[in-house]
Amino acid sequence: MILRSYLASLVALFLSSPLAQASTYFAHTRNESLADQLERQPWRIAPRANLYSLALDTYLYKPWGTTENYYHGNGYWVNGLAEFRPHEDLALNVKLAAYNGASSYGFGAADYIQPFVGFSWAPRFVGPDWKINFRYFDLDRQTLGAGLLLENKEMNGLYFTVAYGDIRFKSVIDGTGGFYREGDLYYQQLDWKDELLGLSYTFINYENKVSFIGDPETGRAVNEFGIPAVTVFSKAKLSEAWSVREEIGYRNSRFAALAGLLWKSDESSRLRWSWENQVRWSQAGFAEEWTGFIQHDYVSPETYDKSFTESRNIWAVSDDALALATRFDLNYRPTYWLELGSSNEFYRFFYSGSTPEGGWFYKQKLAICPYLDRPNDCLSFFVSNKAINARGNLRSELLPARSFARTGFFGIEAFVYF
Repeated sequence: MILRSYLASLVALFLSSPLAQASTYFAHTRNESLADQLERQPWRIAPRANLYSLALDTYLYKPWGTTENYYHGNGYWVNGLAEFRPHEDLALNVKLAAYNGASSYGFGAADYIQPFVGFSWAPRFVGPDWKINFRYFDLDRQTLGAGLLLENKEMNGLYFTVAYGDIRFKSVIDGTGGFYREGDLYYQQLDWKDELLGLSYTFINYENKVSFIGDPETGRAVNEFGIPAVTVFSKAKLSEAWSVREEIGYRNSRFAALAGLLWKSDESSRLRWSWENQVRWSQAGFAEEWTGFIQHDYVSPETYDKSFTESRNIWAVSDDALALATRFDLNYRPTYWLELGSSNEFYRFFYSGSTPEGGWFYKQKLAICPYLDRPNDCLSFFVSNKAINARGNLRSELLPARSFARTGFFGIEAFVYF
């Protein structure tokens, strides 16, 4: 009985001792509400005060085994973030991304500094029952509805919400046309109880910049305003661990749908894992004007944590598609200085009239995190086959484009967060 109790105590300690966790991928810090994010990261050492917050995210890497993407040599990506709050209602966010993808381009190769600036205004004079939020320019990552049309896409434009009680109206304008077409994407949403039930309406204003879809000789003319999409969606948290999302869309007299089920373990345990299944389906013609013209206008190591199974990667080939996917992520930290991480995404795309396309994206890592008071600063050794397709804005001759390509490699990387 004594031995059994001792073993049970060891198992409990193994599974539930509260150690901080690192990330399998370079952690994404939003260029918005920086103070709120830093409150959950007490190990950060950059200065902060009532009127401002600062942070610095550093990623150093050296992969071997592939030269098919820009990020194949000794490289770095450093995000410097600052938030200034001159008034409780106002915030100015500035993000400077300094990077060089590969030292193999030589000592004289250009290092890049890319700025991102966003302004937020959340007026409180409207009273306690009303909530208004206004965001201009850098919108960081945005998901439309439950993610049927666009999911975790970096946007630049305008974001506006107004809520009264459980009812909220949301409007988003994306200056890249959403799918990197010329023109602006306009998205309107009405939801209830924090998107437990929502209705959305989306269209693109091409502003007469796009004259045809497809080949100039066989394609059709484009009106100033693209074909609108209407969707009904729901995102619900069933418990602390379980959540679901569903969305049905109607566009161009065609339908599309998304369903996803997610399970996440306790974030504070030594063994942390998550599992998500999703199904996506669309009829031929639903994504007309978008299919075959999709690009990813922000491509960086920051995007590695994204799922491959999303609309832009599916519709880059065809919208007459059924997509099935499972994503499984696991992190285990037996002691403060050692972490094992595994990220896996299995997918299968079925296109009408074509051979099914399937695969497995993975990253397996062993991380050394030497400082007890800085649990996310780690040196990792990893193997992966998830490679970013290109650097910066993908050019028109590369259309259509997907975010990641499967090509095996291994490497060393370091995450340091100040």
